[in-house]
Amino acid sequence: MKNRSLNIEKLRKKLKTTWLGKNLHHFMETDSTNNVAKALAEQGAEEGTIIIAETQTYG
Repeated sequence: MKNRSLNIEKLRKKLKTTWLGKNLHHFMETDSTNNVAKALAEQGAEEGTIIIAETQTYG
């Protein structure tokens, strides 16, 4: 299996939604995207925020 990184800018351009994914966070590695989402929500992140990780080490 070939390991390819996501092209986030290409993904952003292809999104045709009005709110989902307008605020997109990309990580090469995180413990858990749910942990990141929770922390961002506690900081007032906008509804529809998306968190993407190439690798998760915990969740």
